[in-house]
Amino acid sequence: MKSRSMLFVPASSTKMLQKGLQSDADQVIYDLEDSIAVTHKEEARERLGVFLNENQHDEKKIYIRINERGSAAFEEDLKTISSLSGIHVLLPKANQSDDIECVNEALGKDHNRSIVPIIETAKGMWHVEEISAVRNVEKLAFGSLDYCLDLNIDTSPSGTELLYARSRIVLASKVANLAPPIDGVYQDIYNQVGFAHEAEAGKRLGFQGKLLIHPNQVDQANQCFAPSLSEIDEARSIVEAFKETEKHGKAAVKVNGKMVDYPVVKRAERLLQLFG
Repeated sequence: MKSRSMLFVPASSTKMLQKGLQSDADQVIYDLEDSIAVTHKEEARERLGVFLNENQHDEKKIYIRINERGSAAFEEDLKTISSLSGIHVLLPKANQSDDIECVNEALGKDHNRSIVPIIETAKGMWHVEEISAVRNVEKLAFGSLDYCLDLNIDTSPSGTELLYARSRIVLASKVANLAPPIDGVYQDIYNQVGFAHEAEAGKRLGFQGKLLIHPNQVDQANQCFAPSLSEIDEARSIVEAFKETEKHGKAAVKVNGKMVDYPVVKRAERLLQLFG
C-alpha cells in the first residue's frame, strides 16, 4: 500500500472530515490532538465517531491521531477507535516501547490495527529501536517540528541539522522490518519549491512519504514520492534483461550503459510492485 501522502484533517467540523475522505491523499489522519482545543476534545471525538460510522471508508486507510499517553483524552480516544471498524492509530510523543504497549493493551490482545508512532522527542529518538520492535507497529513517522522544539534546533533550508535524526529513523525502521517511514510536515504551504526540495531529500534518505498539513500539498507529495515514467520503463528493462542473463548462468548485465546485479534488480522489482 502506498503511503506517499498522509494528510492531517482536524476533527473540528463534519465538512472538513468529508473533504479529507474525498482527497487524493493515499492515507488520511483525522486529528484529535494539536488541531483541537482542549475544551473541544470531547465534541470533536464524538463528531469523528459518528462520521466514521456513517461514511464508507474502505478504499482509503484511515488513522486517528490520538492525544499522547498521560493526557486526559488518551483513554477516551482509544475507546473511540475500539468502537470503530478498520481505523488505525497515529500515536504522538512516542517516547518508549511502553507507550505502544499501552495502546495495544487498550485495543485488546488480538487487535489487528496498525500503529504508527511519531518520533518527535529526544526520548523517542533515543528509544526508537525498541519502539520499532513492538507488535502492531506498521511504520514510523517523524515529528520534525516538535523534535526541533524539544532539542532547541534551529532549522535551515538545507535540513542538515536533522540529517542524523532522519537517518536514524530510516535505519531503525529497516532493522525492525517495518515499512519505510514517513517524513515530517512542511509548514510553508504555498512554497512548492521548498516543499519539493524537502520531499526529494527525504525520499533520497529512504522515507516513503510525507505528513501533510494542507490539501494543496497532496498532489506534489504523490508526485515527489512516485517514480517517473522513464524510471518505471528502466525498471522493467532491468528486470527483463536480468531474467535473460540468469538463464545463461550469469548474475550481471549491462542495461543502458549501467552494470546491473542483484541489489539493482531487487530495487527495480520493488518499484514495479508499487508503481508498475
